[in-house]
Amino acid sequence: KSLHLPECIGADRYSRLKICRARRQATTTSRRAMTSINWTDSLQTSTVNAARSEDIPCKRQVSIMSWNTLAQYLFDTTPQWYRYVSEDAPVSWPERFPRILDEIISFEADIVCLQEMEFASFDNDFYPSMKVLGYEGIIQNTKRKSEVTGFGVATFWKQDKFELIHDIHRSRTMATLLKEVCINHKEERPKKSDGNRRGDTILAVVNCHLEGNPNKSVTRVKQLQNVLQDISTKHTHHNLLVCGDMNCIINHSACSTFLEKGSCKGTEVMEWGKPVKGSEEEGRLEDIGSHSYNMHSAYPIELIEESPLDY
Repeated sequence: KSLHLPECIGADRYSRLKICRARRQATTTSRRAMTSINWTDSLQTSTVNAARSEDIPCKRQVSIMSWNTLAQYLFDTTPQWYRYVSEDAPVSWPERFPRILDEIISFEADIVCLQEMEFASFDNDFYPSMKVLGYEGIIQNTKRKSEVTGFGVATFWKQDKFELIHDIHRSRTMATLLKEVCINHKEERPKKSDGNRRGDTILAVVNCHLEGNPNKSVTRVKQLQNVLQDISTKHTHHNLLVCGDMNCIINHSACSTFLEKGSCKGTEVMEWGKPVKGSEEEGRLEDIGSHSYNMHSAYPIELIEESPLDY
């Protein structure tokens, strides 16, 4: 959509972002009042790593923003995919970045998960700007990092709310384990064997940009299973969030079946209007390991039922 570019974002944007944020506060509040969000109380972890409720002193709602910001390299080199874009639209990176940042600022999310983040853009644009806004962040460490036009997923979190304790980098996914900063629990507490203190609340955030080939449904599920397996067996955490660009319909796909049911075994899965069969190269859905999380979608069911292709 067309976004208004505030005066305060320009050549001097790094020193004036906080002013811009204050100016947009009234607009942001009205937008939130009109938005219907299906909040979930908890995305429970595997019983192996679940902590007792008395060990979790800080219980606050967390706001999440997830967005594929479109790597500039892809836009510039594959114009046939973007024929719907108006010829006079602001499509250069110097034009796009301030508008992308403006949108991020407007939501003031506690955690921001971005996909198709170019490594150079992370270093030169996003990280410095988000740092001024009070965020810390990390970008996926993949083999594409050595490429001039490489890109991956990036996750940012508000420094006054979370502290990074571990990050996991897998194919098409990155997980960050974020420890909640409890203002009312600053006193010294004895550390446990894993280095964390009793009462620490840890949120595992999985940022995905899964395989884009429509025919590789099995590969997408494997990418999810790999990162969930790593988190659940090796890292203590109290809650789990999975978000990003799944490259499939959220309620009619192998990925959604896997996330909701824990496995695709014994289930006929339809994706893009046809059953998922797998292949000799990919393997079969039935052979992919399960996960033990009890997961719920944060999307309102009406959105999925009315226009599933948008979600």
